[in-house]
Amino acid sequence: MVSSIPASLLSITGPDAETFLQRLTINDLRPLGPGERQLSGLCTAKGRLIALFWLERTPEVTTFSLIVDLESAEYLQQMFQKYRLRQRVEIERGEEASPLDPQALIVTGTPWILPPNREMLLPQWVNLDLIGALSFTKGCYPGQEVVARTHYQSTHKRRMIRVAGLGTPPNAGTPCYGPPYGDQIAGWVILSAPTATGYEALITVLPSLLESDSITIGTPHASPVARLPLPYTLDR
Repeated sequence: MVSSIPASLLSITGPDAETFLQRLTINDLRPLGPGERQLSGLCTAKGRLIALFWLERTPEVTTFSLIVDLESAEYLQQMFQKYRLRQRVEIERGEEASPLDPQALIVTGTPWILPPNREMLLPQWVNLDLIGALSFTKGCYPGQEVVARTHYQSTHKRRMIRVAGLGTPPNAGTPCYGPPYGDQIAGWVILSAPTATGYEALITVLPSLLESDSITIGTPHASPVARLPLPYTLDR
């Protein structure tokens, strides 16, 4: 549970910066103009999300600025360094950025990958394909084959929904349950934020639970959470 998410800046600079990021990230950055940004991410070779970030093309055309949560910044920098090889780019940590607002992310149905969920989730499991944060036409990137196969075979094993509950907001990565799965984990908390009466959260769950009114968080015997609307339509 967080009321705000501390954030940090990463800068990717150099003659090969655009090519470098285009080959690694899950969104197509080519349409971005100076000062424009998009939600994007980096995946493992198995298509699991390492981190999400806001990626901005700065007025200096060979520089991109990434806003990432503070807990993920160092790890993400290390992963980019791993892929750098002989490309003419510099990857540097900058100052802290303005904190991310989890309540704003939840209301808009925008996920964020915090360390407890690192390398666990396919992009479609947190609805990135539904909010313009995942491209299927940009070409290869780490994990692209797995992500594309999931898309074209329509094998979405999970989708993300917005819920409200009572009590203390659960941490990212807290397991979710629902009938008929008993003690079997059916999903995880992505984000949560406190409200006047408890909390709101984004959770990713199995498709059979998308309309369920019996989802619980933390234990199978907790009080069920209530479903809240998202500003876009889910598919299964």
